Amino acid sequence: MTGLKFDFDIGDIVIDQGHFVTANIDNQNVALISLSQICRLTRPELGAQIGARMLNRKPVSVSAVLVDAERQAKSDGATNVFVGFSDSNSLIFRGKYED
Repeated sequence: MTGLKFDFDIGDIVIDQGHFVTANIDNQNVALISLSQICRLTRPELGAQIGARMLNRKPVSVSAVLVDAERQAKSDGATNVFVGFSDSNSLIFRGKYED
């Protein structure tokens, strides 16, 4: 899916020389859903809140939070979803949306 590119380092969409930057945003969408603090029971795709829910948890209980984030991304329309950790313990967000 092509859309506006979001820069997670600055927390805003990317503008280059006065123009919005577009990119493939499939993984970006999965990340935004996973990290979002918005949560409604009737619209689960609005946010898994993984940052708040993983804080001070035992490693064994973190996997349930990641699975919940994957489920919410799938509810939003993503396929081949993965939310997890890299070998360097960085969060990874992957998914595919149809254009």
